[in-house]
Amino acid sequence: MKKLIFAVLMLAFSVPVEATTVCTVGNSITAHGDQLRATMLNYHPSWVYVGSRGVAPYRHDGVAGDSTIDVINRLGQVPYCDFALVLIGTNDFHNGIFNQDTTARNIETIAAALSARGTRVWVLKVLKRWDDLNLNTWNKGINAYIDLRVTSATVLDTWNALPTGWELIALMPDGLHPNNAGYDVLAHYIGPRIP
Repeated sequence: MKKLIFAVLMLAFSVPVEATTVCTVGNSITAHGDQLRATMLNYHPSWVYVGSRGVAPYRHDGVAGDSTIDVINRLGQVPYCDFALVLIGTNDFHNGIFNQDTTARNIETIAAALSARGTRVWVLKVLKRWDDLNLNTWNKGINAYIDLRVTSATVLDTWNALPTGWELIALMPDGLHPNNAGYDVLAHYIGPRIP
């Protein structure tokens, strides 16, 4: 009887065999990205989100304020997953990392560590921001280095997935974090590019 109960519990709480486990890794943009994760399910209904943070069904590994070094230091908390989407870098300057190439190398370190586990990794380019034009230029520079340094992952150009001007302001009211419509734009860009 105990074996039967155990078997039923294992089936009830296990991930279906055909499911693909996915972890989104990054900073506050990731942490607040439930709309992105929900919309991505339209493209990939077999995805099951895993992570050390958040609430099911949209668990994740995003921490507000994190830099690339912070993510490297907490990679041990990121659970095994089949796929990982990594979006990090916009906070590096305010966290004392004043070299865009260093940020890109750190992103490659994150991608390589996840890949070494057998995870297929997509790095999302650092997003535009309109709240600070100097940091926007800084982020664009990080993305140029991402193109040079990231070799352990597929890079997706989420920078250019977002519009400019008033359209960007409508999608990112605070200048940095997408609103639900902004996350939808990103999801509709990312979703078809992942098999």
